[in-house]
Amino acid sequence: MVIVSTPLRSEFGLNFVADVRSRTDAIILVLAKTEIADEVQNRIKFTGAYVLPRPFSKQSLIQTIKMAVMAKENMQRLEQEKSKLTKQLDDVKTIDRAKCCLIEYLNLTENQAHRHIQKLAMDTRRTQREIAEDILLTYSGITNV
Repeated sequence: MVIVSTPLRSEFGLNFVADVRSRTDAIILVLAKTEIADEVQNRIKFTGAYVLPRPFSKQSLIQTIKMAVMAKENMQRLEQEKSKLTKQLDDVKTIDRAKCCLIEYLNLTENQAHRHIQKLAMDTRRTQREIAEDILLTYSGITNV
């Protein structure tokens, strides 16, 4: 976590916040005077930094830190889920392209092509995606699937 108390000596601190965001995935908490807290939030909202108006109580600081940590954990979970779903979608696309090759070159129905891929995967103890990639290489010369 990076806590920035504005203004900084050399600048107001907003450029520093943007620089920290571009270099790290740390939680950023900006402490700003109450009068300008809304303006600061509007200017740095693209960074995802949290703004806490000064003066604040110890409890407010602790609560803001807890909320920021929880939000970061939730965001990480969502990113992991997104990665998982993206991989599943890529797998399905690859398998579907392989089924199209089997339909075109072996005159199989979609169900037969699907079953063929499943059976090969089970028999060889490989994933359906690996089988699909092999099929694509064999029948259409597609690389880097």
